[in-house]
Amino acid sequence: MKLIITGREHVDVARPSIYVSNHESQMDIPALFYALWIPSFFIAKKEIRRIPFMGWYMILAGMIFVDRKNSESARQSMKAAAKKIQNGKSVISFPEGTRNRDGKMLLFKRGTFVIAKEGNIPIVPISIKGAREVVAPGEFRIKPGTVFLNIGKPIYPGDHPELKEDQLANFVREEVIRLRAT
Repeated sequence: MKLIITGREHVDVARPSIYVSNHESQMDIPALFYALWIPSFFIAKKEIRRIPFMGWYMILAGMIFVDRKNSESARQSMKAAAKKIQNGKSVISFPEGTRNRDGKMLLFKRGTFVIAKEGNIPIVPISIKGAREVVAPGEFRIKPGTVFLNIGKPIYPGDHPELKEDQLANFVREEVIRLRAT
């Protein structure tokens, strides 16, 4: 797999941020770790804990798991993410909530944007394109191909006080779509 990264200048190790990306393949996580190279944590659905090796690694590394069926538990997970950010760690989120299977970006869930808005935490939009062709949904075989990561400029929620959490989520989603088209 070849990885082409643009916009790396928007990654600031000294600025804890929430990195928000579309999610199209199992290759997204390693691609983001390689591209960002910052102390960070993923927000992941709790079901991933049960995946041998990957889930075990994520538990040991202190990743944040969200129970999407329990709103109070999900809220507590988001508070844990906010605490990690306050302690100087960045968080990586796939606000679609799951991999999009057909290449059409799903709506962004609001949890990540509640945290960002409450703490005026910068949101760095990232688009991923091509990962689906390298590892197709439901497959584990890696095919030769190129994955493009396009990192956008940080978006500060405080610069958009008129946007509620859902509107901020849609605003960032539109930016990810724009980045993916370039």
